[in-house]
Amino acid sequence: MSDEEEDNNFYAEDSGGEDNGDDDGGDDGGDGLDDEERELEEAFAAAAEEAESDATRTSVTAAADRARTKATSSSSKSAAVAPSAGAVSSTTTSSSSSTGGGGGGGGRGRRRAMSVSSMSEADLVTEIDETTAEISEVLSVSNDMAAALLHHYKWNKMKLLELFPENPDKIKREAGLTHSQTTPNVSASTKKVKCPVCLDDVPPANTFALGCAHRYCKPCLSMYLQSKVADGVVTIRCAFPRCSTVFLTSTLQRLLPAEIFPKLQKNVVKSYISENPHMKPCPFPGCPSISHVERITRTEPITCAACSFTYCFRCNDHSIGDHQPATCAMTEAWIAKATDQAETVTWLMANTKNCPKCRSAIEKNGGCMHMTCRKTAGGCGHEFCWLCRGPWSEHGSATGGYYSCNKYDASSAKKEDLKSADLKTEMEHYMFYYHRYDAHQKAKKIAQGQLAKCSERELALAKTMDIHSTDTKFLYETAETLIHCRQVLEYSYVFGFNLPKTSRERALFEHLQEDLEKYTNHLTELYEQDERKKDYQAVFKWKEEVTNYMRVTLKFLSNFNAGVASGLTG
Repeated sequence: MSDEEEDNNFYAEDSGGEDNGDDDGGDDGGDGLDDEERELEEAFAAAAEEAESDATRTSVTAAADRARTKATSSSSKSAAVAPSAGAVSSTTTSSSSSTGGGGGGGGRGRRRAMSVSSMSEADLVTEIDETTAEISEVLSVSNDMAAALLHHYKWNKMKLLELFPENPDKIKREAGLTHSQTTPNVSASTKKVKCPVCLDDVPPANTFALGCAHRYCKPCLSMYLQSKVADGVVTIRCAFPRCSTVFLTSTLQRLLPAEIFPKLQKNVVKSYISENPHMKPCPFPGCPSISHVERITRTEPITCAACSFTYCFRCNDHSIGDHQPATCAMTEAWIAKATDQAETVTWLMANTKNCPKCRSAIEKNGGCMHMTCRKTAGGCGHEFCWLCRGPWSEHGSATGGYYSCNKYDASSAKKEDLKSADLKTEMEHYMFYYHRYDAHQKAKKIAQGQLAKCSERELALAKTMDIHSTDTKFLYETAETLIHCRQVLEYSYVFGFNLPKTSRERALFEHLQEDLEKYTNHLTELYEQDERKKDYQAVFKWKEEVTNYMRVTLKFLSNFNAGVASGLTG
């Protein structure tokens, strides 16, 4: 079973005995456990999975103990300890429990953690609050201090729970929590305090200091805090050089303007996402959803439940999307190659030669070997032989005339030319694949534009021919099919570029690619026919032809994907 198939299934437990339909409809489900025992077992299982991610036996015990407390105190009959993903708003891949017939007898399934889930910002805020409250309760510290400790440990609560009991004072000192958040009193005789930032003398009442006693006027301190928030900082420390004392959340809420504090909360959410390798924001512009995957090594594309955009979780790039069949490494190298200025240098090396005197790049535009480095083009006026790069004054009828050079084979120029020929061959190989990659990319953008105009075509058909919307659904389906096929074909040329030039795999790959390309192009031609020039009967005939050809194209797309997935072994 593949990783993906495994993700889409659950582990089932055999309770012993098959359901014969004679169950009396009881609630026990034939497993011999009451609700509380079943609840505890599921809580232990989930807690163990969470703790095992850090590979520490002591963490398993601690997580299980917390699970016992939560499960026994909860009033919900279906309560269980959530995995590290937290609450989810919707899922793109999930599994369902297996139950026997006749009132639930005969077997009981245990739900496995979901492979892919989509979360909203509100879900993350809830999860952050729950995690902070849990740390506060377990470590017997305030919520503010729990949040600061989690920030310091980059949201790794298991590591914090493991290390804090060993030396809490050291952990607090490292996290900048040695001093209190209470402003030290100023002597009653002090009328003015000099702010070390603006150097103004201000009344003590218009200043603020943490327990470290580094005092600043409130306007300067507010500007400092706002600049930190604008920079995306989550843990803000005292402005005094080398002072590690941190501002706790409640203190920041008092000091920051009301319109700025929500930005700090957004920074906290971004920090929570960036420090969790299982989470990434959906790359589609404007989509607020956050995707959570069970396996960070996942290579299969995922689909955002909020916006339906399909993309590679590891690359997480809107401009790339789903790059199958090419791998992440192939795609990264391809994009770097396509944008690297070194490609220009390669072209110059393959198609030009340097003047032996001033080293200017010269392109040959005629059949004669007599070259002149033109001064009008920024050259030096030197005349030389294109083949051997020797001075033209040494050439003539004795050396082969204007169109050959018998000095060439013995010259160092021949080695340079052989190297240039190799570069030119490599460049031509790359350009062959790049042109086709680029063509399908542009065709995909055209198909995306056609999808955006489907509603206009639909309305026009309804208005002129009174065609029902159910009969125009194929417009959307075909455009989506074309976008998908173009996306696959686009990156198929990245994949093909990396295949060995002579191999059985390449031959099979190119056969599958050719079929998909041929049928996609023909489907595009059918789809782009102007339905406004057709009568009622012709439109329905056209619809039938497009729909049938779309099914055939999807079959070839399936064949292509299956061939690549099987390793192109035929």
